Amino acid sequence: MDLWNNAIGHIVGNVMFPILTSNYSLSSDVLTKLTNGELRYLKPVLSPSQDLNFWGANGVNNPLTATHGITNSTQLTPTNQ
Repeated sequence: MDLWNNAIGHIVGNVMFPILTSNYSLSSDVLTKLTNGELRYLKPVLSPSQDLNFWGANGVNNPLTATHGITNSTQLTPTNQ
């Protein structure tokens, strides 16, 4: 999700690169991409209370085994859905 959205951000930045491009133009383009579904988010998002491995396997705090709410059912979903 982050890599996908970052790539879109780089495209926006490169197309609208002139330093004099207004913040309004940049934010308007990003908002259009958001509403058109060109950006992505993870679905479903699970909280620590829903995912026993959120912070690490079997509830043991370990970033190497943590799922952070991402499971086999997590999908990369367009922002217009």
